[in-house]
Amino acid sequence: MTFAGDRRRITQLLAAYPPSVVDLVVEKSDRVEQRARALPARTVVYYVLALTMFPDVSYEGVMSRLTDGMDLASGKPTPTQVPSKAALAKARQRLGVEPLSALFGMAPAVVDPPLSTPAEFRGRQVVCLDEIAFEVPSSPGNVAAFGQGQPDPGGVPPAVPMVRMAGLIEQGTHLPLDVEIGPAGVDRAQMSALCRSLSPCSLLVGDRNLSGFALWVQAAATGAELVWRVRSTVVLPAEEHLDDGTYLSTLYPHRDRSRSEGGVTVRVVDRPDGPDGAGPRLITTLLDPSSASPEELRSLYSETSTWGHALAGLGGEPGQGTPTLRSRLPEGVLQEIFGLLCVARAMRVGAVGGRAVTDAVRSDLGVCGEGLSQAAK
Repeated sequence: MTFAGDRRRITQLLAAYPPSVVDLVVEKSDRVEQRARALPARTVVYYVLALTMFPDVSYEGVMSRLTDGMDLASGKPTPTQVPSKAALAKARQRLGVEPLSALFGMAPAVVDPPLSTPAEFRGRQVVCLDEIAFEVPSSPGNVAAFGQGQPDPGGVPPAVPMVRMAGLIEQGTHLPLDVEIGPAGVDRAQMSALCRSLSPCSLLVGDRNLSGFALWVQAAATGAELVWRVRSTVVLPAEEHLDDGTYLSTLYPHRDRSRSEGGVTVRVVDRPDGPDGAGPRLITTLLDPSSASPEELRSLYSETSTWGHALAGLGGEPGQGTPTLRSRLPEGVLQEIFGLLCVARAMRVGAVGGRAVTDAVRSDLGVCGEGLSQAAK
């Protein structure tokens, strides 16, 4: 990326999140300065966002790019001395996490015409449940807040602390909609909390590593329809065969079906027979075959949006994996994660160019569309 390209990306970022919007989240977070500062809260918010866009650049270098881009956007270049690394660190500590998390709740301005549209299935917004783990620097604060993560199959713990993020991602646009962040490791409470963003206008696609009876029941209680992959070891005997080759069964909270009560009826889409029979084993709340064919259900699962899609173009060159976080303080780590999410959302709506394909935002989804458009705000 050329220096001119860096400046252009900063001006795009300023357009996606205009100063008026940033000022609003700063005010709502009670971070308005009581006296004039060389690094006002608005500038520090943009600085945290820029950190995620230039992960291989020094702190001072990121600030230099930011001020150049801000001068270009304003059309009024002003000579500015780049603050020191220590001054930037203190400014971030004053800012805190709240303005960044609040900004994630704001919809970025759409600058370019849409390049892709949300996936919808018979009037429902298709959203996907996924998780990702970030490595963070091994500092006393990060270790105390996030731990060292889960050991590998050989029992060896990670060399650095790990932060886990579970979230809902819109299929089609790969737009992050809602997240829960905490120490690495399987945490069903994080998954359960995300049900707050589901509604009768949602269809939730989930993977086998994230499924569970309690989460299934809680998600279904929102009125959302579910299409989840399950492990082959889950016992789901056919209780009623359906004309399309699927069947109804009962999902119980325990593997031992003889002592289980309170089960729920699910429709099972087993792997196809024959030489091409490899494929996922799915369960769904769409019990009526007319509501979704086996092929449609498999297609919904095969097009699952992941954090790999949502964060593509951030954290280094495409294909280099999970974005790098560099903060040595837990609050700084959370700042960076929400900064990543804000920039990812701006990229997905075509507002900010990334290092990979830029996607775009939503279109009208018919009867549920008005309510769905609020889900990402």
